[in-house]
Amino acid sequence: MQLPVLLGVDGEARELFIEQGKCGLYFEPENAEELAKQVNLISSDANLAKQLGENGRKYVDEKFNRDAIANKFLEQLINYN
Repeated sequence: MQLPVLLGVDGEARELFIEQGKCGLYFEPENAEELAKQVNLISSDANLAKQLGENGRKYVDEKFNRDAIANKFLEQLINYN
């Protein structure tokens, strides 16, 4: 599933998923008008929604794949000497 993210939290999540991952749109927390604006933007621009969704899938596969994380950890253990 490749869906864009609408994120209404600031901090690390915003840095990871909006700034680095380019997989969604941010709106100021508890700002209903900004949320509505972002919902309208995503629902009216199918190409944007598709691109953000694809970016999200790619970002999660690269950064949060358990096998990749385990392999990196194993490499660090082996190269610790």
